[in-house]
Amino acid sequence: MENMEKASSDNVKVTLLMVTYNQEDYIEEAISAVLCQDYPSVEVIISDDCSTDGTYLRAKSMVEAYQGPFEITLRCNDKNLGLIEHVNVAMRLGSGELVVLAAGDDISFSSRVSRLVEAYLANDRPMLLCSKAKTIDQNGNVLGGEAPDVEIQSVPSVEKALFSTSIYLGASGAWSRELISTFGSINYRGTYEDLVMGFRAALCRSAVYVDEALLYYRVNVGISSQASMLNGADKIAQRIARLEFERDTFSQRRDDLRKHRDRVGFGVAKLIAKIEKRCARLNVRVNFYRKPGLLVLDFFRRPMALVSGVSAEWKFLRAIKLEGL
Repeated sequence: MENMEKASSDNVKVTLLMVTYNQEDYIEEAISAVLCQDYPSVEVIISDDCSTDGTYLRAKSMVEAYQGPFEITLRCNDKNLGLIEHVNVAMRLGSGELVVLAAGDDISFSSRVSRLVEAYLANDRPMLLCSKAKTIDQNGNVLGGEAPDVEIQSVPSVEKALFSTSIYLGASGAWSRELISTFGSINYRGTYEDLVMGFRAALCRSAVYVDEALLYYRVNVGISSQASMLNGADKIAQRIARLEFERDTFSQRRDDLRKHRDRVGFGVAKLIAKIEKRCARLNVRVNFYRKPGLLVLDFFRRPMALVSGVSAEWKFLRAIKLEGL
């Protein structure tokens, strides 16, 4: 209670940002949890990406019926923007010093915001905070485990974060307004916001991990649990999607590293060369499927990347063909 009173007296205004899309089965429970936060200085923003189901209407009904202390803004995009463009729009909303993220299918504990604010103040206002989460299934049953291991349990080195694909659990995250204003929008649509913001915070050596579960994190929802049933064509499509995701993730990190190279100092040139090599190879592998005509240019611009990239994809296609025999 003493810590809670101290956090309140510091009067850190929090924007609790919920980003939603086609989550009608879970949205009411998610919003209820957001509106039960025990931290007083919160503005709630619910931003829907033009859902095609009843997500927005259910959210609207709950907001209209709400009579509690929090200021709530509900908005909906005129058209579906996709995750990254939606995040770019949403993270500029609100006026809180700290932006706590919430998904439309997860359930925040009532103390989540207050605990994040305590950690924020106790650690000299870091740019990013994250925590553990307890896992639940699509029906809300607690699975008994915690969310997957992540890199930020202490701030990772820039090099480790640069090539990581699991820096922190995005559903548990909170960003300072400083992190958002320092780096700005995410420019590559095929990545995920946690992989970008996690690297940006590591680049600034300004991230804190709260070693306790602060939310229920829903797993095994969507197509991931169906991977074993994919046919050859579906596996190829999944492969292309994965390559595009990696290309966009590492391209964004490359751009951020180039722009903010002064934050690294000695050794930054070597890191830039490493990430450029990774991006070149991924561009070749994506071009192999999407724009094979560009492989001729790749031969002259990046011959080593061409050889290794094309070889990897021929090997993958050969394995798919053998599975079908």
